[in-house]
Formats: sequence, C-alpha cells, structure tokens
Amino acid sequence: MIEIYNQAMLATSSTKTQSASSVSLLIPLVLLGAVFWFAIIRPQRNRQRQQQQTTAQLEPGDEIVTVGGLVATVVETIDDKVVVSVAPGAVTNQGAASQPVEMTFLRQAVARKLSAEVSPSGMDDALSASDDSGSQSEGDLGQSEGNETDSGSGEDR
Repeated sequence: MIEIYNQAMLATSSTKTQSASSVSLLIPLVLLGAVFWFAIIRPQRNRQRQQQQTTAQLEPGDEIVTVGGLVATVVETIDDKVVVSVAPGAVTNQGAASQPVEMTFLRQAVARKLSAEVSPSGMDDALSASDDSGSQSEGDLGQSEGNETDSGSGEDR
C-alpha cells in the first residue's frame, strides 16, 4: 500500500514539474509577442490611421506631395479621387503664360500634406540655407580657386 502511495506521489510531482516547465517556456513567447506588438504592429496601425485621416481631410487649396514626389495644389476632391494643379503660372518657350496642368490622383497616392509654413519655394530656401551652413561660402570658393573664375566678362573658357 505504501508503494502505491509513493508511486502516486511521484507521478503527481513529475506532472507538476512538466506543467511548470511548459509555463516557463510559454512566458518568453508571450513577452516576445507583446514586444513585437508594441514595436511593430501598433505604430504601423497608427501611421495608417493618420494617413487615412490626412487624405480624408484634403480640401481645395491644400498643398500635397504624392507618393511619386510630385508637389501639387488640390483643386477638387471627388469621392476617392483628388484633382490637383501642377505648375500654375508656368511660362512656355514663347514667353506666354500657360494654363495650369490638372491631374487626377487616387487619394491613396497622396503621401502627405505640406504644412502652411512650408511651400515648395520655402523648401528650396531651407535646403540652400542648410547647404551653406556646412560648407564654404561662395566668396571663399572663388578665392580658393584662384583665377579660374571669370567674374567680369561672362565668356566661357
């Protein structure tokens, strides 16, 4: 009788050990899943939600950038499409002003909306300011090159 009791106790303790080891293997897996969720999936969903809000709130007059890098101004929104104007006031080869070019894009093709402070010309100014800050000024470049530049005649050598 004592032997049967000892065998039963031994079987019970080994079952507890196996279930404890199963739980200890499951904990790192659950932690890895939580890290994956908070590091990858959740931020992706937030970006996707923000993109949908941005494209849903487009209005005529907004400056946008498409996924292809085209900077344009929204003229009209129609359901899931956006009509944009590109190069308003462009000058033709003959010197006359041309009609603005209008293009139609799906809302999904809008990468972002430019803020009111940053216009395409403002972006050029910001880029030129950042280029000048880390390099020599034009006067320094002309002096370091010596007589290679011809500032007065305008002729090419």
